Amino acid sequence: IQSTDLAPTTLLLSEWGCTSAREILEELPFVDPPPEDALEKAYRMLVDLGALEVYKLPNDRRRRRYKVTSHGSDVARLATHPRFGTSIIKASEMGDASLAAAVTAAALIGEELVAGRESNLALGVRDVLKGGERSYNGKRLLIFASRVSTEARSAVSRALAGDLAPADVSDRAGAALLPGFLDLVAQRAGDASYGGSTYKLSLGRS
Repeated sequence: IQSTDLAPTTLLLSEWGCTSAREILEELPFVDPPPEDALEKAYRMLVDLGALEVYKLPNDRRRRRYKVTSHGSDVARLATHPRFGTSIIKASEMGDASLAAAVTAAALIGEELVAGRESNLALGVRDVLKGGERSYNGKRLLIFASRVSTEARSAVSRALAGDLAPADVSDRAGAALLPGFLDLVAQRAGDASYGGSTYKLSLGRS
């Protein structure tokens, strides 16, 4: 627990009513409690994803508290990491090809599938879908998609059956995943004093 990504756990505990890192550490009987800074990092990620929002009590304005948004409730119902959950929910608004791309990419990155030698994610998505529903990865992808949602399974089934062209689906992989990783997108801000470059993340942090 000292090194685990705590975003999924933090979202679940928020659904259960926990409102801060301090509350989690003080009220839950951990045998080996997580570091407070790791919990705070998880909270920041979930706020960036729109899964949580910050609020303060009138009699305690210095303490930041967190509550689950409607988007966060939707993400919590999906059997995947909140980053992927956000990507999948947003992709579902763009049609079956984007949804199939997000689900397949999430399965590859999350090691639900046996990755091939292809390091390019879009090409990896294409190769999985070209293998069809009877392939080992095809069967595992359908199982993963079924855990996510009925809509996800339907989109993936269409892609594996060839109703959606694998190349068309794979071309959408990057854009489909983007909503779940916006906090990691950076723009070059200029030259650094040490000889390299400086970048600013899309949410304003350098």
